[in-house]
Amino acid sequence: MIVIPYFVMWYSVTPAILREAGGFIHITLFIKTPVVVLIFAILLVSVYMTLRGEIEGIARCSEMMGPVICIMILVSLVLELNTANWHQLLPVYSDSGFVSIMKGAVHPFGFLGEAVMIMMIIPLMSVPQNSLI
Repeated sequence: MIVIPYFVMWYSVTPAILREAGGFIHITLFIKTPVVVLIFAILLVSVYMTLRGEIEGIARCSEMMGPVICIMILVSLVLELNTANWHQLLPVYSDSGFVSIMKGAVHPFGFLGEAVMIMMIIPLMSVPQNSLI
């Protein structure tokens, strides 16, 4: 009975993540490719990694790619400091107001629920005591 909210959360967040990732890849790399094809490719790679390498394969890939992605983000932010137009960032609050900012923050706030989904995997570990939580 306790698993039902987990599955509801999983099946409600996964399509949003796939759609946003597919849309991002479509806009940045594959402009002429339909988004459905990109989403299917992401899903296919995820299913393959889950079946072939289980959760350990995904974790090892994340362990290797995580620092690389963080370094790339930091380098691109530092390189953009010279060309940034800081006046375009202000005034955010006075133009839109608190209520519209909070309405816009509801959707990204839902992704914080992914921590709950990840913590549900801990009991499936061979040695749950080795988790960082």
